[in-house]
Amino acid sequence: QQACEGLVWIGIQNGFLAETNLAALGFLLFAYWFWLFWSPWAVACAESQPIVQLTCWVMGFVGLIYGGLLYLPLLRQPNWLSVHVVHQSIQYKTQLIFDPWISQEVDRLLYAIIILIPLVLTSNSSLKVLGGAVCLSAILSHWLLNEVFISLWCFFAALLSLLILYVCRTAPFPSQHLPLKD
Repeated sequence: QQACEGLVWIGIQNGFLAETNLAALGFLLFAYWFWLFWSPWAVACAESQPIVQLTCWVMGFVGLIYGGLLYLPLLRQPNWLSVHVVHQSIQYKTQLIFDPWISQEVDRLLYAIIILIPLVLTSNSSLKVLGGAVCLSAILSHWLLNEVFISLWCFFAALLSLLILYVCRTAPFPSQHLPLKD
């Protein structure tokens, strides 16, 4: 994802419009679609409580559908995406299929809910810490530079991915989740 954004920067600096848009679509594939199902499903795989695990799988499925509705129309409507540099960050200005009915602020809130519910409900305290950091980064991105929210929140998320090392180091071994067989 960050490599795609690097290509967006290169495309913008060199005036390569087609390449910039292609790289932006690669970036948004992750930002608008992939993380919406991958994150809840990753929590589901790490979860030991069946009801929480089921909730995570459901949220991932909701994310798969919602993310597809955010992303796929951009492939069919190239004019729905424009990329600009604002405040030394990249602004991904998109038109979404939900725009006639709800604001993109609400779209972001729905996105955050899909990502955060599994992280809040998990029994894994390390994942809860990650969830708190993700929530805080979303709030900061909104308050600091709302115009470039997508780029900034994804930058924070890339930094927060270092917390995954903490989660992995503190996670119980899989055998601690399963009953021992005779």
